[in-house]
Amino acid sequence: MNKHKQPTEEIFLDEKLILLGVNAPDKETIIDILGNLLLKNGFVEKGFIKAVLDREKKFATGLPTFIPVAIPHTDPVHCKKSAISFATLDTPVEFGEMGSDGKQVSVKMVFLLSLTESSNPVEWLRKLVNYFSDNTRMQSLLKAQNKKFVANLLKSGLLLDAV
Repeated sequence: MNKHKQPTEEIFLDEKLILLGVNAPDKETIIDILGNLLLKNGFVEKGFIKAVLDREKKFATGLPTFIPVAIPHTDPVHCKKSAISFATLDTPVEFGEMGSDGKQVSVKMVFLLSLTESSNPVEWLRKLVNYFSDNTRMQSLLKAQNKKFVANLLKSGLLLDAV
């Protein structure tokens, strides 16, 4: 029996929130780019980007996985609907390592999360971390040249897999 609480709100994952081969000089720029995609499409409040950047200073979100990733996010109060905005980076960007004291991770992919309270944010974060452990899938994401392919790969691993 699964004791983890299932996410209750569907999370939006679509090619219009996906960018491939982004050239960003730093984490602030990539968060701004992905945050504006979420804002433009009505998923987040106006203060979302600033809230994510402020949170990132206190609670780093870089993960030193097989292919290093970051999962920047903020409190649900800044989110209208749950969604994931995703980017692969041409050149890795430095994010602080989650749970460490000042250590940096050279991130190649960024998953900017808009998670409402009804989507069960803790469960989605757990699900994403589990997703990152599939090295073959992560390699496919990193090498992908097609947004629709990326959207389908993310959906198959995050929305269709058992929690």
